[in-house]
Amino acid sequence: MKLVVGLGNPGKQYEATKHNVGFMVIDAIADSMTHTPWREEQKAEVCSITVDGEKVLLVKPQTFMNLSGESVGPLMRYYKIDPADVYCVYDDMDLPVGKLRIRPNGSAGGHNGIKSLIAHIGTEDFPRFRLGIGRPLPQWTVVDHVLAPFPEEQTEAIEKGVKKDEAIFQEIRKLIIESAPIHFDGNGYSDEWKEEAARRGLTNITCVPESIEQMTTAHAKHVLVDGGIFTERELEARAEVEFEKFTKKVQIEARTIGDLVINHIVPTALEYQNILIKNVKGMKEIMGAEADSLTESEKDLIRKISGHISEIRSKTQSLIDARKEANVIECEREKAYAYEKNVRPLMDEIRYHVDKLELIVDNEMWPLPKYRELLFFR
Repeated sequence: MKLVVGLGNPGKQYEATKHNVGFMVIDAIADSMTHTPWREEQKAEVCSITVDGEKVLLVKPQTFMNLSGESVGPLMRYYKIDPADVYCVYDDMDLPVGKLRIRPNGSAGGHNGIKSLIAHIGTEDFPRFRLGIGRPLPQWTVVDHVLAPFPEEQTEAIEKGVKKDEAIFQEIRKLIIESAPIHFDGNGYSDEWKEEAARRGLTNITCVPESIEQMTTAHAKHVLVDGGIFTERELEARAEVEFEKFTKKVQIEARTIGDLVINHIVPTALEYQNILIKNVKGMKEIMGAEADSLTESEKDLIRKISGHISEIRSKTQSLIDARKEANVIECEREKAYAYEKNVRPLMDEIRYHVDKLELIVDNEMWPLPKYRELLFFR
C-alpha cells in the first residue's frame, strides 16, 4: 500500500490559495480515477484508488498545514506503510509558478508542513513533489503570499502546474511497479523481505535494542535535534526509556513462560506420560511378549515426552539464572542487550519443546488453547 498526501488548509476560504496546491493535485488525481468515497480518518479526508493492483491512499490532512504530520503519522502506522511509500505533494515558493520538482528525500527547507511530517514520520526519507507558486511581491509577507489566491495572470500557469497531477501520478505508478509488494504472511525475517529491504535501502534491524540505538544516531540527531523537535538530552532520555520498556516486557514474558511450563505444561505432560505407561503395562499383562511390538509407538512417545520435559526444566533454570544476571546490571542499555542476547534465546528454546509437547499430549488434557484451536478448527 502507498500513501499520497497533498498538503493544504481545510475550509472554503483556503480552497483557491497558493498554499493549497497539494489539495488541488489530490483532487485532480481522484477526479481522474475511480476512487472510493471520501471519508474522515485520522484527522484527514481519505479515499483510495488502485494502481496496477496496488492500493493507494489519497490523503488531505484537515489539521491545517503546520500540523499535517498529526494526520499522516497515525495513518502510516495504522496501515503499516513505510516512509519510502509516502509521497507528499506541496507548494514551493522557490520554484516558478507551475513548475514541478521531484525529490526522493531532503530537509524541510523551511516548509512548516514538511517539518511536521518529518517530526511524525521520524525521517526525512520520503519522496516529495514540489509545485512552484513563485516568490511574494516585495511589499507582501510570506503569509500574505501563500494564503492569497493566484492572480489572473498566473491562473493559466498554475492550472498547467495542477495538470502535472498526471506527471505525479505516472511517477508514483512507476515507483509502485518498481517496489511491487512482497507478501510475507507476517514473516518479516524471510529471505524475500531481506532482499526487498536491501533494495529499498532499509536497515532491516531485527534486534530491538539495536533499533532503539537508531534514535540517537547522528542522522536522527540531525533530524530531531537540529530541527528543534528535541534537545539531545531529551532524545537520549527517550532512548533510555525505550530500553527500559523493552527489558520490562521481556522480563514479564520470561517470568510468565517459567510459570506456565513448570506449573502447567510439565505436570500435564507427566500426567499424559503416566497414562501411556499404564497402557503399556496393561498391554504386557494381557498380551505378554507380544506387547513389545504392539506398544512400540507408545514407548516412543514416552521417550519423547521425557526428553522434552528434561530440556524444558534445564532451559527454564538457565532462563532464571540469565534473568538474575541481567537484573543486576544498572545501565538500561546494557541490561536490554543482556535480555536480548541471553534471555530471549532461552525463551525460544523453551517454546520449541513446548510446541513439540503440544503435538503429543491429548487435546482434552492440554491446559492451553492449541494453535489450531486459535484458528477455529480442531
